Amino acid sequence: MSNPDQPEVRISQGVLRGRKKTSILGQTYYSFLGIPYAKPPVGHLRFRAPRPPSNWFGIRDASREGDVSRQLYPHPSQAGHSLIGSEDCLYLNVFTPSVPVKNAETNILKPVMVWFYYGAFAYGNGNPDFYGPDYLLEKDVIVVTFNYRVGPIGFLSLNIKEAPGNAGMKDQVAMLRWVKKEIQHFGGDPNNITLFGESSGGASVHLHMISPLSRGLFNKAILQSATAYCGWAFAPMKVLYERTLRLANQLGCVSQDPNEILEFLKKHPVDKLVWAQHEIVADAEKASAQYFMFLPTIESHHSLDEPFLTEDPRTLIRSGNFYKVPTMCGFTEKEGLFNLFTTSKRFIELLVNGFEDYLPQRMFRWIDSISRDSPCYEKIRRRYFDGLESKLTKSTIHHAEFPTLEKYFTEVCFKYPIMAAAIDMHKYMTPEIPIYTYYFTFAGALGWNNRRANFPVDKSVVAHGDELGYLFHISVLKKPKLSPDAPEFKTIERMTQFWTNFAKCGNPNPDTISPLFPCVWRPMSEDGNFRALKIDEKLEELDSIEVFDFWHPID
Repeated sequence: MSNPDQPEVRISQGVLRGRKKTSILGQTYYSFLGIPYAKPPVGHLRFRAPRPPSNWFGIRDASREGDVSRQLYPHPSQAGHSLIGSEDCLYLNVFTPSVPVKNAETNILKPVMVWFYYGAFAYGNGNPDFYGPDYLLEKDVIVVTFNYRVGPIGFLSLNIKEAPGNAGMKDQVAMLRWVKKEIQHFGGDPNNITLFGESSGGASVHLHMISPLSRGLFNKAILQSATAYCGWAFAPMKVLYERTLRLANQLGCVSQDPNEILEFLKKHPVDKLVWAQHEIVADAEKASAQYFMFLPTIESHHSLDEPFLTEDPRTLIRSGNFYKVPTMCGFTEKEGLFNLFTTSKRFIELLVNGFEDYLPQRMFRWIDSISRDSPCYEKIRRRYFDGLESKLTKSTIHHAEFPTLEKYFTEVCFKYPIMAAAIDMHKYMTPEIPIYTYYFTFAGALGWNNRRANFPVDKSVVAHGDELGYLFHISVLKKPKLSPDAPEFKTIERMTQFWTNFAKCGNPNPDTISPLFPCVWRPMSEDGNFRALKIDEKLEELDSIEVFDFWHPID
């Protein structure tokens, strides 16, 4: 007879033994950790699309997470980094409020929410010490988190059929296929799957809306603080190929033949690949805070594996060639603050004195077509760089002295690309397939960045990732002491209700107006104008956001 504290679930690969747990809120739930969704991508499978997972005999212990992708963590732009993880990293975790009873007619399938973690496609993981599901499980949904290949082992490309790029994105597709096939065994509804992610996770979700490989594998999408329009989230093949050559050269390969380079890189220790990616960043890339070299790209059609993406994301969106599902997207108040604080004086100087050379790397490629003599460039200079030259004459600088540069990183790297993607998608949506947008400005004690010891920000600032503390229990960060009536708890309730309501039915609003939810969150209007819900201590609808009014005429 099965132990109720160690529930067993049979899936196609075999039997899993999970664990009964208690959330930080006192709720019982069940976790199944370290489930392989593909074969280990090692040896001859390095840089290739993943292969289906193997079966096992007996009962597999699912009480421990699988390895994360081999990576430097934190990123070298932060303090105290070290190597963690393994190439053998294709594992997922399932968290459910209840385990289905065999042969019971009362089993009701629950909505499924699949989380895509942040990390600029270079680091990060989906394990529960970062993304504890405690708050979301209170709303009777199933949460899935997972790991995939990041950095060069997930995203380098030699533009040949054996190394076409996007291996990490194909890991994600393999995970989605596994969820679609297996989640019913955990009580999840395979026809009600919502993808949600932040930063590179949000860009990943958007790319799945674009890729033909992902069609039909999910039903709703939430894009937090990124879309595929963000210049840092996507690299043209020419750029990615050149970076791969740089990586090989850094490691001692002098050949220019892509097949010889591939054999060299496949035989090289993974740790050297991971370290070397951070040693090949060019000055121009650093000047535009482009620290992350290996990203999703456009593949050739001659890949040995199914290509993830064969056309430019913006072209596909603007032609209506994407998977149209109910969508939520949005951003925080000062998304670019992290970029500012990790950019040195030298590279601030390069950017301020020659922003025309670096702007195309931060915006989507459309700005390359604008003449340098265009009045647009002068408007951009006045908005972000006017008067900064004098501040750079000091021997030392304080990043707080550059508020317009933070504004530049926030608007150019995050806010406008997200808004532009929403507008472009909305043209092809219907009232039955809405887009909801939000603007998160709540400066609370559970904000991600306020709890990081090495992030020198004012407590009133709401930066990149700060909404995560109100969706997930983040046990690796210090826990602030809060009174029972603290506004942080109200924000947790609002965020988890909005996100899980949307996952359940495609509409984030609760059934009734209440003091906690005093207004209706309306989707984007039929005339296509940008509209957002401002999420703060007070909820408020915004009919326009100034950055959109500045950039949209240029776009």
